[in-house]
Amino acid sequence: SQSIITQSKPMAPADSTITFPEGLFGLPDHKEYLLCEIETAGNLRALVSKKDPMLQLLVIDAQEVWPNYPLDEAQKLAGIVNEDVGVAAIVRLPADGSSATVNLMAPVVIGLSSRRGWQVILERSELGVAHSLTVQRSPGDAPASAAPLPAAKPAEG
Repeated sequence: SQSIITQSKPMAPADSTITFPEGLFGLPDHKEYLLCEIETAGNLRALVSKKDPMLQLLVIDAQEVWPNYPLDEAQKLAGIVNEDVGVAAIVRLPADGSSATVNLMAPVVIGLSSRRGWQVILERSELGVAHSLTVQRSPGDAPASAAPLPAAKPAEG
């Protein structure tokens, strides 16, 4: 997959680390991340590893892609109770420039108060690991664009 090196800025104060006690799938040694906005990338955000800031995972709110996404099921699988959560899907940008896809089967679930998260697997046939990245809009909204993401820029500093 393509490396994403961007100018990004944290969406919350510097002490707002999101901790994944078990890491993310394939990245067990990276347990602390910052959720950052990406300039000119619309609704996409980056989870940036505090251990290695060059490790950046693009994410999008799962309901942006799948309006009836099973948020309650994801929250239950993550074991987060009595707390509001954010549920994000990891975006994949193929190195060959083909269309971006999103993993709806293995979302990242983050407790908004505790700032602790887990990646879970939803065993549902309608949720794929390479779902085409198209954002669902309400009637009357402008059509979703399939334009490629802007060119990545090195982070400053």
